[in-house]
Amino acid sequence: MLDYKISSKTIFQYLPEEIIQKILLHCDPDDISLNLQRVCRRLQTLANEPSLWRHNCHLEFRYWDIKHCIQDKYLWPVGYVDWKSLYRYRRKVDLKTTQLLNSIICTQKSRISKYEAIAEYGYDAKDTLLRHIAVDENTEDVLARRYYANSVLDYLHRVNAIEIWQKTLDDKNVPVETALGCFDLFILHNKRGDVSEVGRFI
Repeated sequence: MLDYKISSKTIFQYLPEEIIQKILLHCDPDDISLNLQRVCRRLQTLANEPSLWRHNCHLEFRYWDIKHCIQDKYLWPVGYVDWKSLYRYRRKVDLKTTQLLNSIICTQKSRISKYEAIAEYGYDAKDTLLRHIAVDENTEDVLARRYYANSVLDYLHRVNAIEIWQKTLDDKNVPVETALGCFDLFILHNKRGDVSEVGRFI
């Protein structure tokens, strides 16, 4: 019995690295950060592989604020980007956006400033808002959550459109299709087709 326990405890450590990396792709990123990487040095090394966190960023987040130049980063060699830190930042934005949205739902106090605080994250907050818009029907505050998540997303879209138009007034290099696509942001709501995707549809 003792031999069996030792064997079952250590066998994972002797698997080929390629197999462990494949397994980690299917593990919860929070479990990897909080638990798996503390098991042993080998797992710690594999759990910090940039390719793993690049995969998690690509899998979990569709929308990124323009400041990240994310499409360029996906084309760079994987080691050129601190993907784990980028993933942690997005998780922090997700948590903070959810907290602010919960506060907007619960109280009327300082709602405008909370809208503005979420908008400060730019498109990094969009995935979170879309998730709350698609909340399960059985959620206790489903109607209020969907309404305010949609409302904040609309505000975020309008802010984005105005910022782009301001760049055109400042003689910044803004593609014509992007400037025209901003009109759609005022009626987009939670549908696809915002300015970050205009180029793909033309």
